[in-house]
Amino acid sequence: LLEYEKHNKMKQFVHDLNWIYRENDCLYEEDFSWNGFEWLNVDTTNSVIAFIRKNHKGEEIICLFNFSPLSIDNYELGVNKKGKYQVILNTNEEKYGGNDTINKYLTTAKLNRHGKENSIKIDLKANQGLLIKKI
Repeated sequence: LLEYEKHNKMKQFVHDLNWIYRENDCLYEEDFSWNGFEWLNVDTTNSVIAFIRKNHKGEEIICLFNFSPLSIDNYELGVNKKGKYQVILNTNEEKYGGNDTINKYLTTAKLNRHGKENSIKIDLKANQGLLIKKI
């Protein structure tokens, strides 16, 4: 099946996802405790959900998903920590069969969203998932 381009792109996605999982203990260290999970936003109007996975050291990865067939420009998401963030996985990247070329680096703004003092803005594509990490 790897002779087909879409199968190769799915193989690349699974490879990258497994590598990210292995290298980021935020995604698994606190699997059996509420200490490792925090809801950020459940936006039923736009079909967007966001939550945080945490490790023992307090490091976080934001998991952001747009379950809508519509893109949303400049989506504002409240975050716990001020500073610079990096998109470490984007399901809509070209190498996975998508067509997205979003900025991989995001900087917080002093804008209260979702009960948080700081937020990031990001363009969400239809049916897209993102993993975002503070750097």
